[in-house]
Amino acid sequence: MTGLDPFAVPLSENQLIEASAGTGKTYALVSLFLRLILSGRPVREILVVTFTEAATAELKDRLRSRLREALTVFQSGDGGTDLFFVRMLGEVPFEDRFRVRRFIQAALSSFDEACVMTIHGFCLRVLQENAFESGVMFDSMLSTDPKPIYQDIATDYWALETYSLPRAWVRFLNHAGISVKQLTGFLDRVAGNPDRPVLPAPEDVSGDISLFQDLYGQARALWLREREEIEVLLTSHPGVNRRSYSKSSLPKWLTGVDVYFKAEEPADLPGEGNLGKFTRARLAEMAGKVKGAPDPPRHLFFELCERLCTFGGRWLVQFQRRFVDYARESLIRRKAELGIRFFDDLIQDLDRALSGPVGGGLARRIRERYRVALIDEFQDTDQIQYRIFRRIFQ
Repeated sequence: MTGLDPFAVPLSENQLIEASAGTGKTYALVSLFLRLILSGRPVREILVVTFTEAATAELKDRLRSRLREALTVFQSGDGGTDLFFVRMLGEVPFEDRFRVRRFIQAALSSFDEACVMTIHGFCLRVLQENAFESGVMFDSMLSTDPKPIYQDIATDYWALETYSLPRAWVRFLNHAGISVKQLTGFLDRVAGNPDRPVLPAPEDVSGDISLFQDLYGQARALWLREREEIEVLLTSHPGVNRRSYSKSSLPKWLTGVDVYFKAEEPADLPGEGNLGKFTRARLAEMAGKVKGAPDPPRHLFFELCERLCTFGGRWLVQFQRRFVDYARESLIRRKAELGIRFFDDLIQDLDRALSGPVGGGLARRIRERYRVALIDEFQDTDQIQYRIFRRIFQ
């Protein structure tokens, strides 16, 4: 990565500057801002976007302070030990310094018009100033904390889904760490971008409880009917790893399966318990540890164990995947009922307006208002933010 020369950056082209933390991003931005002021660009035409309110306040102070320093330099004609100011003096012909000084004075006197804001503040201002073009109604209240709404939605979904669930499945959810708190955090991650795909797609998820009950019934009936045959396979087949399925361990595991299938309805979901020892994949994994060993024994019971033991994981995915669709629909409805909007809605509203039928005209109006944009700590991993600035300025 090479160093950045603020004087080498063209002021009339799109530029992307990559930098790690602590390498002088803000210094470079302030330097570019000064160059724009020295070129005669009014403060109100320069948009500066940063990430947080705290960063916005700090950046405003930096810009104002640097302008004052620049005015002193041009009044004295001495850049001192500041290499940027020394270079800046060298870039401006002597006969132009008085004019440049007036640009700096004008910038300082009108600095209250400086457009230094967060991405949310920028979106809010654009939507308010272009209410007709954006098609956004501002009769709703802006809420700064969406978490209570997220928690209410998660609570409602939990109650709706678990009310009629068998206890075994509720215990399984708790054991897997799925709770109202976890779902609330999940919604917090996906609500900010309703267009972001969540995988797997709904049609790719299967996990209906009735299917599990059917598998349990098949495996139970087969075990009760062919237990002795299955035990003979496990104790005599050369494809069974005798170190993993030893004479001391195997009887205990088989007894555990007896206990599990004693009831007509499963008291618990199988996983890493006794039934998990007899899945097709587990038998094959253990057999593979013995050099030259034949394939493990085949039996429908081992296949059913495999499907039973992997069913829970698929069901957990389905439980959370359904929540995404439920939560997104509920969030739209609740915000409308309560008459509120969140900060993330501002970004989404502007993105929709720019991609709509009047988006080209709206982008043009924004460009006429802000001739130059300096984006500090741009969230380039957020496709919506990137799309907004690309459509306006590129």
